[in-house]
Amino acid sequence: MKSIGDYAFNDCYSIKSIFIPDGVESIGKKAFARSHIEKISLGKGLKTIGEDCFSSVDTVIVRDLKAFCSIKGGGVFSSCEGQRLLFSDEKTMITDLVLPEGIENTGNFSGCQSIQSVTIPSGITDPGRFTGCTNLVKVVLPNTITTIGSYEAFCNTSLESINFPQSLKSIGWNSFRNCKLEHVTIPENVTEIGTYAFAYCPLISVDISASVKSIGPKAFYSETLLTVNSSINDPENTTAGGELTSGKDTWFDNAFSRNTLMNATLNVPKGTKEKYKAAEGWKEFVFIEEGLPSGINVISKEKNGNFDIYNLQGQKVRSNATSLEGLAKGVYIINGKTVVVK
Repeated sequence: MKSIGDYAFNDCYSIKSIFIPDGVESIGKKAFARSHIEKISLGKGLKTIGEDCFSSVDTVIVRDLKAFCSIKGGGVFSSCEGQRLLFSDEKTMITDLVLPEGIENTGNFSGCQSIQSVTIPSGITDPGRFTGCTNLVKVVLPNTITTIGSYEAFCNTSLESINFPQSLKSIGWNSFRNCKLEHVTIPENVTEIGTYAFAYCPLISVDISASVKSIGPKAFYSETLLTVNSSINDPENTTAGGELTSGKDTWFDNAFSRNTLMNATLNVPKGTKEKYKAAEGWKEFVFIEEGLPSGINVISKEKNGNFDIYNLQGQKVRSNATSLEGLAKGVYIINGKTVVVK
């Protein structure tokens, strides 16, 4: 058998378990839709999966992870309503997903509930799709990533921090929407930040590099943002927001929330305050100050490896940090020492 056609087992409510043998290359759209499947075991030859193929899966067993990453189509988990747990065999659940070297794509893991961490191998330029992996708290990106795609890459996950590689050039639409990020540092070489990229995260501070040329509407929409550090020297050429269209209506929508514009502090390079006060989007900030934080890399230069950062109330504000980039002004405890970020 090489394929399972469209609607092949649609409405077969009694099916509880499926074993797809090696050699099956394609499963058609809604092949097992509206069934009560609890467990699927996928073979090694599978290349395509149709839209809405499965509906209520609890367990997916992947016998060849490298091949699974190459499957095209709707994805195994995207239309499921069960627990959506990923296993490598009958007994081994995958919580720390380390994708194999040599893959060309990372595949579609959106909706998988068992994944808590993901390590993307070197050579990958786009990390793929993990939207809806609600227990995902850690992502390790290689220095070959150039774009985080505009298809909700890590949307609706539990990511609390992310270290972007210097190879990154663009952050797409909805990429980190509704995550748990509090501090975001956009590295040099990033030129584009998409619409809703970090919207609805509990942001406290944001660092924007001088290389950024485009910031989409509601890119940093947050009701908690206190500090925005922008290194952009020509804000008139990098609008903070853009036009949105609904039907016949078109309007300008800012990259930041009204609460941020009214209450947060925008720190800008010396000599550029008047430019920001005249630039589209930026001029809506009530508090604009000249002078960016300095000396924030001291810890990373003095100490090799990662470290945790705590506030004076003993609450952890960042885990596995490599530098102090993106931290709001204040006093912190790192490795038992008091550190002041000015």
